[in-house]
Amino acid sequence: MEKAKVRHDLDGKPGAEVTDTHRAHATQVLQERYKKEAERKKAEREAKAAEEAARVRADKLNQLAAKFSKKG
Repeated sequence: MEKAKVRHDLDGKPGAEVTDTHRAHATQVLQERYKKEAERKKAEREAKAAEEAARVRADKLNQLAAKFSKKG
């Protein structure tokens, strides 16, 4: 609807004209939806990066613990 000039019914027949108000609302709704999706994906990436960093840190600690337990 953001770019549409005419609405279509379920049969595909042209219907009423899309007003500028409806077009602006559709644009706003789409922008909000894209923004929320981008925020969700960013949060997923950050969580995955934090999880990976924690895993790497735990591996390093385990390696150090194993190294020093062998020397004793």
